[in-house]
Amino acid sequence: MSGIPQSEAHAELRESKEFQDELKFLQRTRDSFIKAFTAITVYSSRSPYLCRKSLLFTDVEDILQSSLSYAALVPEGILNVTRRELRYILETVCTHYYVDSQQFDRSLEERVTFLRSLGRQPKIELLTNAKFEAFDSTKSADFISDVSQLYSLLCEFVHPSAQQIEERLRRIEAGRFSGFERVEDLRRLNRDVFRTLDIVLAVYFRALSLSLAGDIFTQVLDDDKSWKFHKGRWCGIISHHFDYKFERQHAG
Repeated sequence: MSGIPQSEAHAELRESKEFQDELKFLQRTRDSFIKAFTAITVYSSRSPYLCRKSLLFTDVEDILQSSLSYAALVPEGILNVTRRELRYILETVCTHYYVDSQQFDRSLEERVTFLRSLGRQPKIELLTNAKFEAFDSTKSADFISDVSQLYSLLCEFVHPSAQQIEERLRRIEAGRFSGFERVEDLRRLNRDVFRTLDIVLAVYFRALSLSLAGDIFTQVLDDDKSWKFHKGRWCGIISHHFDYKFERQHAG
């Protein structure tokens, strides 16, 4: 197949409803994340502890930038770099949450020192020592398992492996170079992005405190039926934790 017909065929594919629907899903996921993450950041300003001591909340700008970078990369066909960024986000958020939970009474400087003492090895497994009050024991175990499985998946796009090389060779043989992604490629990436950001928001909601998280759901998110993470596995569970609230009991 010559380059020109392939380019024309992919241009037609990019204009198809299926392809555009996946791009729209990606953008709506981004917009929903921004809405919740902005609210979390604003509400965290009510707590001097979070603003002055928390690793997780002093790093919000970096996490936001990394979380939004995919919106520029994916339309250009840059998919695996996006997964590497997702891996960075997941490890950073979970590690900082662990440090905050273990060093609750310590200063920010002491937390940084503690973080340094953990070394450079992956720290996702440390999450098994953290608590998530919105989840019962079964859901907490499921959450930790989901984080670990997702992290392992994303690591495949960071560390060179035979599987990754074989996949790349198959794509080249099939003529699927960067910029010639299929609808299925976008759909798989959308699942990875949504799954990662659902976990990230769940961690931040928990770190914020259930009281403030409940205010965000009832005062900011409940009235927005288009908010994508209403259907998120973990944000959905946290949301249901607040069904007892007056605003929900007397809604409508």
